[in-house]
Amino acid sequence: MKSLSSHLPMGLALTAALAAPTLANAAPARVECTVAIDYVDASKAESYAKTFQLTVRDPFVDDFSTATRQKEFSASLARVDGLVVSINYFNDVGTFDAVDFSTSLRIRGVDVTVSTNGRSVYSNSAATPAGNHATSYDLTCHRMDPLAP
Repeated sequence: MKSLSSHLPMGLALTAALAAPTLANAAPARVECTVAIDYVDASKAESYAKTFQLTVRDPFVDDFSTATRQKEFSASLARVDGLVVSINYFNDVGTFDAVDFSTSLRIRGVDVTVSTNGRSVYSNSAATPAGNHATSYDLTCHRMDPLAP
């Protein structure tokens, strides 16, 4: 007569095989975010605002370049100790000035909303326009799939 322990590996393998299709077909985590970015210098102000959705498989890219200036916003979602939203913003705001920054935001749990913000200022006395150049951002994200893994 075989012991119960000799059937245990077979039972675990069967359980894993039955669960695999369910996990593989599970809907991916989905996050909706809103970003607002403002740039101001002595002669102009530029604002960028967008609401977008992400999954691990579907990043977001918005190329809002003009004929003379490169401008791009991108976002992605990764599973790292929960979910991590990463954004990158590049804006060629003038002949000698560009704004380029990245940040990330961790979402732990389900059906939660988290946010982050920041501000950066630099001064330039040698270029036109001379003075302060300020960039600020607000990023808010909401995990939209409380039942998904």
